[in-house]
Amino acid sequence: MKLEVIVQNANGEMFDVSELCVSATYDTHIADQPGRLVVEVMEDPTKAISFANGDVIFMNVGDAGMFYGYIFSMKTEENRTVEITAYDQSRYLKNDDVFATPPMTADVIFENCCRRAGLSKFEAKCRPRYICPEYFHDKKSLYSIIKYGIERTFENEGRRLFVRDDFGSLIFDDVKNQRVDAVIGDASLLYGYKSEISIDRDTFNLARIYKDDETFGKRIAWEAGDKESQKRWGVLSYVKRADKDMNAAQMAELSERILRVKNRETRSLSLQTLGDARFKAGMSFDVGISRLGIRGEFVAESVTHRFYKGEYVMSMGVFSA
Repeated sequence: MKLEVIVQNANGEMFDVSELCVSATYDTHIADQPGRLVVEVMEDPTKAISFANGDVIFMNVGDAGMFYGYIFSMKTEENRTVEITAYDQSRYLKNDDVFATPPMTADVIFENCCRRAGLSKFEAKCRPRYICPEYFHDKKSLYSIIKYGIERTFENEGRRLFVRDDFGSLIFDDVKNQRVDAVIGDASLLYGYKSEISIDRDTFNLARIYKDDETFGKRIAWEAGDKESQKRWGVLSYVKRADKDMNAAQMAELSERILRVKNRETRSLSLQTLGDARFKAGMSFDVGISRLGIRGEFVAESVTHRFYKGEYVMSMGVFSA
């Protein structure tokens, strides 16, 4: 598959460094990390090509635009190669800020944070209904403020929302809308895997919701638990402060909802596959591994594309949809 890497400097001049490219690695994550491209290129013997921090760099794979971002660092090696590290525009969501978000939905929080970061190309592709309560964010990264809305929406609507750059345009979407019509497994793309079933990371069988009643000067708590899983695993508790306007019925409903989502074993998979430019973090697809008895829909938590000496492979961390 043809790999094309182009650099555009501050003067608008464009340099095709594809022939100088030794290797390229592109990472995307569903968590609060920007998309990153690391490219190793040979020094230009003609000295006609030069790079600078802030230059635009983009990479195409075949006919598909895969990465669009900006150079943030360059390392020169003794073997006359230069290692370029670039990030997509979501890197600017790492900027800290101080402001309050009034009651609003997570998509509006996303749009406001993009504007505060000075971004111009962004799109909320879904519109959740849940209105996040007013909250004051004191020296928090813009992404953590967006994450506040994402987590509150998940707790109240059960929707898995994420932010990712899509070749120069930042998108906010639900994983259900980002599906690749493909099966990775015994007969397609897969050549290696690791599987883990765990209760150690995101499993809880007791959900406790509380808030302080300022009128009567006491703390109100509501909890939901599962006795059977507590006997098997011990008590694994999840504690959360309720919004100040929540009543007892809403606190009870939230504790039950959290218990339904969290009271299970988590299954994670690490997949090593042949390369496919369609896959990025946040996308869902089918996985079929007969030896593990796995057949179903999974979501990519992280995706790494690697190009080296004509080979194109991927590694992915995925979880059950």
